[in-house]
Amino acid sequence: MKQPLAGRYQFEAEIARGAAGVVHRARDLVGGEMVAVKVLHTESAAEPTMAAAFLDEAEVLSELDHPGIVRPRDLIINGDLMALVMELVEGVDLRRSLNENGPMSPQRAATVVSELAQVLAVIHEAGIVHGDVKPGNIMLPSNGGPVRLIDFGVARRIASPDGPTHGTPDYAAPELINGEPSSAKTDVYGVGLVLFEALCGRNPYRGGPIDEVLARHRSSIPLRPEQVPSELWSIVESCLAGRPEARPAVESLPSMLRAVMPVLTDVAAPALAEPPVLRPRDEGPVLLPVGVGAPMEMTPPVAIDEADSIDAMFVSSEELLRKDEQKRGRGALILAGTAATIVAIAAIGFFALGGLSPDSGVVSEPKGVEESTSESPGIEETDTDSTPSQDPSEEPSDEEPEDDTSFDDSNSDGDTGGDSGDGSDSSGSDGDSRGEDLIGSPMPGGPGGN
Repeated sequence: MKQPLAGRYQFEAEIARGAAGVVHRARDLVGGEMVAVKVLHTESAAEPTMAAAFLDEAEVLSELDHPGIVRPRDLIINGDLMALVMELVEGVDLRRSLNENGPMSPQRAATVVSELAQVLAVIHEAGIVHGDVKPGNIMLPSNGGPVRLIDFGVARRIASPDGPTHGTPDYAAPELINGEPSSAKTDVYGVGLVLFEALCGRNPYRGGPIDEVLARHRSSIPLRPEQVPSELWSIVESCLAGRPEARPAVESLPSMLRAVMPVLTDVAAPALAEPPVLRPRDEGPVLLPVGVGAPMEMTPPVAIDEADSIDAMFVSSEELLRKDEQKRGRGALILAGTAATIVAIAAIGFFALGGLSPDSGVVSEPKGVEESTSESPGIEETDTDSTPSQDPSEEPSDEEPEDDTSFDDSNSDGDTGGDSGDGSDSSGSDGDSRGEDLIGSPMPGGPGGN
């Protein structure tokens, strides 16, 4: 753009690009400072849902005041032009840092996660859930300051649980997969995965088709890798509990981490060469009763940056119950149920006669696959933590069943790209599929595109 935006912001370089918009590095001609400007594509601005999500993000950011949150500076709406001007953060996102430098030392990882937890505590106190906590949405300022949490494109108000919930499959808490709304404890689940990745260099759940990734979140938890200190593992494990109520409060995490800091080393271990081994959750699979909140179908997300940008959509609980009642009246189901019972009895008899028993060993992630993939073409991986730059979080799905929960693999921390999050100037990074929110997600193809 040759002419200054609104006669004030002169664009200098593109930071990130995605399906929803573009993030630019620009100069404020009035004050002289460098800023980040997130601009919705014209077609996105014309879409009511996208435009509303964009405005919601601006409103949420305007309500938060903390050094760990990128501050909004200006909102520009002129016809089909919608732009959000934000503070520019010089640095790289955690995803890119892990990709380029390998895992952090236990001391450094504990420090970063403690700072992250403090930011989340402030957000939750304000009645807001971030909803997409992952390495690609965590900026490490080049000046050595505290971490900055970016990309509030999928943030939601705790008091307003209705409406679609978006997230990144590789970081999706079990309750989201079951169709429940996000909560403060959903963010805590993300914190546990961030700590795991900071220490090991990889996400324990990623790899293979999206439905397999989600199934692993619901039924399994990783075994402790040798390189993770037991003191930190107890924190990781508690954050990854399948049931929200079993996870610690985010406010307690900083003190828990400070308590073990004296025994932690400042020497980093190499990244895990193989996917971590998973074991069945002790509390059992996190499943809801049949027909209540169970995901029915997933709609491929709009491609954003990598396999990280997958937007999986789930039918609402009400829809499931309605369909279940319709099915009950059908005789075919009765016959099918009878047949299933006969097969079950036959199977029990087989095991009894043969002295066989089902095997309940550990489950390990498919090897040789680094990113969660989807059958749909052109899908960007979400949490491939890429470079957060300003944030166009990712993308809207083509269809939106009422009250659906959609997982936008756009911000999946997995690998490449820059998280175009809030105001960050990092050349792109990878690993986390950008925090795909309704709108912005890291924009692929540009420096910093997540």
